[in-house]
Amino acid sequence: MNGSFNWAVTVQFEDDGEWIMRSPRSDYGQFPSELSGRLLANEASTLKYLGKVTDIPIPEVYSYRECMSRGHILHERYSLDEVPRGPFATESEFYNSLITAVLHHAEPLPLTPHCFVAPIPSREDYENDTAHQDACDLWNGFVAIGDRIDSAENRLDYIIVGDSLKDIMAQRTTGYLTHSLPDPFPLHHPDSNAGNIFVDDDFNITSIIDWSFCSSVPLAILLAPPGLPQSRYALGKDLIKVFREGYKETSRLKCHIERQSFLSSDALAILEDSEFSWSLIRLLTFESTDDLRLFRTLWNTVHTPDCDLESFIISQRHLPHYVRLYEKMQVEDRHIAEHQMAKGLF
Repeated sequence: MNGSFNWAVTVQFEDDGEWIMRSPRSDYGQFPSELSGRLLANEASTLKYLGKVTDIPIPEVYSYRECMSRGHILHERYSLDEVPRGPFATESEFYNSLITAVLHHAEPLPLTPHCFVAPIPSREDYENDTAHQDACDLWNGFVAIGDRIDSAENRLDYIIVGDSLKDIMAQRTTGYLTHSLPDPFPLHHPDSNAGNIFVDDDFNITSIIDWSFCSSVPLAILLAPPGLPQSRYALGKDLIKVFREGYKETSRLKCHIERQSFLSSDALAILEDSEFSWSLIRLLTFESTDDLRLFRTLWNTVHTPDCDLESFIISQRHLPHYVRLYEKMQVEDRHIAEHQMAKGLF
């Protein structure tokens, strides 16, 4: 069995016991072995903690260890000192850290398959598979011309989006008194897709796996409905309603007395207003095929209908700061193209 970053095999014992042995992939999904070891230890510690303080169904860890081969350890790496790592005291600090990471990513790193002005066509926007496939073919042709995805134009758009998000977050006043909650930054599983959730024949959840990238997040992210079957897909309104009612019912029945604040008016307000945080976290983590739609959702929360998003983006492109940045990235693009062309000649 193969996942994005690990492979796994089933180990069957003579007493009919069955274990899953997992190891990091060594091909395109490979991490440096030092990082893989840290992720493994982090996941084991997270599972141990969850097993002690929650009733979340999780796999039991019998043994784990770092690979003995040290040949691929990354001895030095860019530390990204400009990106705040926390711990964070407020939600604003948390989101500003992610926005900073997006800005640092957009200028020098690949953006595939994200083209801001031309999102990947979604099946739900077309009447049939043939029409959708035709749209995808046109999209592939469009982004291939001039290498639009990694072009200076596309990079500039994402930088404008990142800068604009700072203004949106400053304008948006949630009114949620997160400091009144017992755990304003609870643990969060970042990839609760259908492949990581095991159920029995009666549809009871028996185990949730893949906690490698578990982290603490603002409560608004935790209470946003999950995306299924993959995290980038939004649930329908009926399922969102079921999710919210399920949270309320479970909180009433199972929360310890000191955690009753999760049923406070603040927590319930966060639960009912999850579209903003759902869109924000997926935009900031590139977990979407339609970043324009996500940004429009965020934009509309702080702007009146007469404020046209497309006109705003165009006007920003012509500001002196962005013009200079665009020219700088164009020069870098030419250097890269010349280097690749030279390599192709030899």
